[in-house]
Amino acid sequence: MLGHFSAIAQSVRIDGVRVLGPDFKEIATLREPDELRSLEELWAEMTLYEEDYRPKWTYKLDIDSEDIGGRWLYSSEGYITRLTMNIQKTYRVSDKEAFNRLLGL
Repeated sequence: MLGHFSAIAQSVRIDGVRVLGPDFKEIATLREPDELRSLEELWAEMTLYEEDYRPKWTYKLDIDSEDIGGRWLYSSEGYITRLTMNIQKTYRVSDKEAFNRLLGL
């Protein structure tokens, strides 16, 4: 699927991530400095996805961060959005294989 992307290049600090599956069971927890640094690098390369496409949000990421903390919805297709009561922007990770591997998917 082709879509219109624009880079966000947002540098963030992530202190931890808990990855939950479709049944809300924990799949992985990221706390090691190397893991978090890799995740921060991938996050900085994320792009805003500007199409109407809504992926199947299979995973939940509980992110511990002053910058982007909270629950995020994630699709293994590489799409991510913040879970809130309002419609949020959808982003796409630059390297979904690396992102999925890091999350234990």
